Amino acid sequence: MRLFKPLVFVLLIVLSINAFSQQKKNSINDLLDKELPYFKGLPLSGDSITSSDLKGKVTLIQFLYLGCMPCMHEVPYYNDLYKSLDKSKFDLIAICPETFNTLIKFNNNDTTSPAHALHKFFKIEKINYKVIAECKEQNYPFGRPQCSTISEKFYLSGYPYSVLVDKSGIIRKIYGGFAMDENEAKKLIDELKTDIIKLME
Repeated sequence: MRLFKPLVFVLLIVLSINAFSQQKKNSINDLLDKELPYFKGLPLSGDSITSSDLKGKVTLIQFLYLGCMPCMHEVPYYNDLYKSLDKSKFDLIAICPETFNTLIKFNNNDTTSPAHALHKFFKIEKINYKVIAECKEQNYPFGRPQCSTISEKFYLSGYPYSVLVDKSGIIRKIYGGFAMDENEAKKLIDELKTDIIKLME
């Protein structure tokens, strides 16, 4: 009986560690060819949307945060991509670990916001597609993710990440990072546009 209790205790510890390590192994790539995780968000337009509302269109979901250099570099390319495609068949949504107020200030280029410097540095006017704020409150200093209420469902390991979802709500492609070199960035966007058009057909 004396030996039994320590053995049970050790077994519980081993099982707990194993469960934790299994949880940590989840990655965004595990979602490939699976249904989009359910989420609900409030875009800056003010009309609440859910992942279920995206069905019927090919949708590119971008995860970025303000102050992330490759994220900011990616935005003008995504603006151009969105502008070039048929909105009746395609949608582009940014999910940001920021507050609604911070994102509004960023998109309005509010000079009282720390985000104003990003406009000058990256020459970004605004994000011209749907933007969803994940956070209800500011938890950290500006320039880092503030929460993960939606992004945690996608097991993100960094930023930026984008997932391409077909008309049925299945994730078909996953793209991690973004090139800082202009030629490489254009090449990535061309490949992405080709992938989108194939799913739109």
